[in-house]
Order: sequence, then C-alpha cells, then structure tokens
Amino acid sequence: LSASLPVLPTRFARQRSEAFPNASGAASAGHSPGAPRLRLRLFGKAAAHTLEVTPHRRGGDFLGVHVVSIDSAPALGSGVSYAWERKLVIQLTPEEMPAVIATLMGLTPSVRFGHHGADRSKFVELRRQESGLVLVTGEHALSYAVPVPAGTACYVLDLFCRAMAMAAPGRSVADVLMLVKSAHGF
Repeated sequence: LSASLPVLPTRFARQRSEAFPNASGAASAGHSPGAPRLRLRLFGKAAAHTLEVTPHRRGGDFLGVHVVSIDSAPALGSGVSYAWERKLVIQLTPEEMPAVIATLMGLTPSVRFGHHGADRSKFVELRRQESGLVLVTGEHALSYAVPVPAGTACYVLDLFCRAMAMAAPGRSVADVLMLVKSAHGF
C-alpha cells in the first residue's frame, strides 16, 4: 500500500435499530434475532464499507463481547453502485477494538491488523490523513480504501464505542473513552 493514499470524496449513511441497548444499557423493546443492527455505511469512489456491531464469533467465551464487523465491496463504474456480492468480510477481535478507538480519537496516528480470515490473509488498517482518516481493508493484493472525513469520523467513533459499551451492563461510551485513553498513557 502507498504511504499516502489520495483524499477521495465520501458519503455515508447511518442505520440504527431499536434492538440495541439504549443509553442506560437496557435493551429496547421489540428485539428479535432478525432485527436490523447498528451500522454505518461509508461510500467512496473506488469502494464502500459497511461497519456493523455484531456479537463476537467466539460468543460466550469472551464475555459476550460485541465488536465491529466490516464488509467491503468494490465500486462498479463511477462509484454509484457497489459489488456487494463480492464483498470482503472482516470481524475485528475484542483486543483490536481499543486500538481502533485510539486512532479515531487521535491518540495514535494509525493502526493495522493482519492475519484475519481462514488463510490469515485479510487485513484492516485505519490511518490519519490530511482531511480525516482512511479505512482500508484487503486480502492478498486486493485492497478497498474509503476516506473518512473528520465529520464522519465522529459517527465511526460512536459506533465502535457503543460496541465496546455493550460488553458490560452499566458501561457507558464515556467509560469506554476513559479506558482507551488510560490504556494509551494519556
């Protein structure tokens, strides 16, 4: 990957379900297994990402932790539609979540995690650039880069913090931010 990717325009869409805990940590009424999840979609000219809060695949052996899963798809033509049928799926681990939050908070300039997937060839990278951040996912030589402008980064930070807050009843987004800030020595 190039050290400096071009700054590309992006757009995003938020989707929220009442199936997730509210600010007090209590689950909202109407939760069902098929209910839509808390997610954020980021669109660039060359690719798009869907970031979604999901239970971690290890389930109960990791305290019922929720993490962010990222689906990435290449753009078709001019970046108006995307090839979601060819999407790349990566689920972050509970151990990776705080490092992503630290980068979103500006405590670290970048973070990269590799060795995802069955053949351990998938990766995810988040790094700061002139006008915000860029989120890159990939597998082998294939990569999907989508810029995240500063205004949109707030929503991405909120999504990651909400996922971590869901791990413990009574834990708030403010608690998550304090924990991450403390863990990074500030």
